Amino acid sequence: MLNKLGLSFEPACLEFEKNPASSATASTLQVREKIHTRSLNKWKHFSNELAPLKQFLEKAGIKPASITKVLMSHLHFDHAGGMVYEKQGSTYLSFPNATYYIQQEELNFALTHATQSYRLAPLEFLRRSDALFLLDGNGTIDGYIDYEITGGHCPFHQVFKVHTGNEIYFFGGDVLPEAMQVVRRLIAKYGLSGK
Repeated sequence: MLNKLGLSFEPACLEFEKNPASSATASTLQVREKIHTRSLNKWKHFSNELAPLKQFLEKAGIKPASITKVLMSHLHFDHAGGMVYEKQGSTYLSFPNATYYIQQEELNFALTHATQSYRLAPLEFLRRSDALFLLDGNGTIDGYIDYEITGGHCPFHQVFKVHTGNEIYFFGGDVLPEAMQVVRRLIAKYGLSGK
């Protein structure tokens, strides 16, 4: 990874848990652990959870090939893990005819901050894909989908408002994942600042 980033090796790379600098991420405890292999292939545990999504869509008469837009609030593995899948050693887009909308700075952050929150292989695959559309700041997609960077859960987290007729659908990602947070004025403890 250091070679790919154009950085030279330093012995401290193998002892990052000893770095006294503060960590302002949701992974504060993880960056204080020694390098280990306990998390290898952990993503495979979610393959069963992704299967019902495909079944749900198909039951509703929606084929993955009919989806034209994938709106990504952020790129943590629990949100971005389903963007691609592997079959017989090859990687494919889960929604082959969709455009994947991602904040450019979120992708840059994910690719340059190797943490357990980001899975680099799927992101690198998507980065090389023609299906990727990088967003820059706040704006509107096709005149009916507003997007806005909120930060909070991660530095470039974004939310979406989808305007359809007289209704507006709000997708808050991990900054506001449940309506109950509005009713009870609840702030998620897993936000970037932890406050």
